[in-house]
Amino acid sequence: MEKRFENRLHLNNVTRYFTLSELQIDDAGVYTVENTDEGKKTKIQLTVYNVVSKPQLRECDSSSCSVVCSVENDKEVTLTLYRGEEILNQTSSPELTTDLSLRLEVEGKNYNSTYSCVAANPVSNETVHVPKCCSEDGHPNDADSDEMTGGLFIIAAICVLVASGLVGLAVYRKKSRNGHSQGRRSEQIYRNWSRTEQIYQNWSCVP
Repeated sequence: MEKRFENRLHLNNVTRYFTLSELQIDDAGVYTVENTDEGKKTKIQLTVYNVVSKPQLRECDSSSCSVVCSVENDKEVTLTLYRGEEILNQTSSPELTTDLSLRLEVEGKNYNSTYSCVAANPVSNETVHVPKCCSEDGHPNDADSDEMTGGLFIIAAICVLVASGLVGLAVYRKKSRNGHSQGRRSEQIYRNWSRTEQIYQNWSCVP
């Protein structure tokens, strides 16, 4: 027995079945089982799958009532879109380096249906439910519109506050400059007056 199978390969003495536990991707391959009592050999093809990843919803666009569901691709993975129990679309690809993706576009008449995106392989599956993004008439939800309007209002309010602050700062700086200029002029006038007074006193004291 190969070392990598130690403590993982078990034989049921009653059923005579082998069990290989803690499977790894490297365990995949062709195995030969020999029955020494009957002198028979049986070949077994073992395929090992990873647990499928959970699909992700992206590009959820309420303006067009659409959403993109994607999942990491792997061996024999399929991605399926459902409306209730009905299959709307399905995809798979042997190119494992490229994610699988499907776009769901909801028509107004089907707004109340339940949609789901399912990723599956032969041993596992994962499901995500698609949130409603349309109103009864097939247009974006009012909640989405209200949220967008509220966001624009907040941005406008911030812009007004910033503009007001800049105007106030400009007025304050202008007043400060004017105050300094007047102070310098007053000081210069006082100095000139003092100098004139001193000259007059000196002139008056000459005999």
